[in-house]
Amino acid sequence: MSNPPLQVDCLTVGWLSTNCYVVWDSDSREALIVDPGAQAGDILDYVREHDLRVLAIVNTHGHADHMGANREIKMATQAPIMIHAADAHLLENPAANLSQSFGIPVTSPAPDQVLNSQSRLKVGNSVFEVLETPGHSPGSISLAGAGMVFSGDTLFSGSIGRTDIPSGDSRLILNSIQSQLLKLPKETTVYPGHGPATTIKDEINGNPYLVTLINK
Repeated sequence: MSNPPLQVDCLTVGWLSTNCYVVWDSDSREALIVDPGAQAGDILDYVREHDLRVLAIVNTHGHADHMGANREIKMATQAPIMIHAADAHLLENPAANLSQSFGIPVTSPAPDQVLNSQSRLKVGNSVFEVLETPGHSPGSISLAGAGMVFSGDTLFSGSIGRTDIPSGDSRLILNSIQSQLLKLPKETTVYPGHGPATTIKDEINGNPYLVTLINK
């Protein structure tokens, strides 16, 4: 049996160990870069090594550790930057994207396209749907398709995203997980913004933060 053409590789970048994903089709060499938080050189080396054509730079939300390499990657690839409208202002505002509070102000060019629940992104023959999953930030999104979901800082293996930050909302993040992510097929692979991959089934069975949702 031949391997499916869609490839997913994770590059862990930056001082917060953010997962940057390169999602690419081995037939067309088309790619999405999801959450390039830092180390643009390493990400671009990967792109060149695999001879990829980057269709889009997608930020699951606007915090600095998920978009810090936007500028360099956009300059090198000419790929458009995409983010949800509610987080678009974070890209150009170090105070809002939390980098200023760490003493390392980070900015990105403004987005070329804002995303919403009607947005679809295609890589080769695979189509990804934008799921609006606010809570960690107002404009947090997840990308779902091809048996996988990129959940940003909404859902982790055994945990959920922080909400004790500006604009975080604990009620909203749980609602997002319940209404959007837990409705995905249980075998869906979850690629989170930090930490190891998991599945929807494993989170239903073992994530302590979701007990109240599952037992409703």
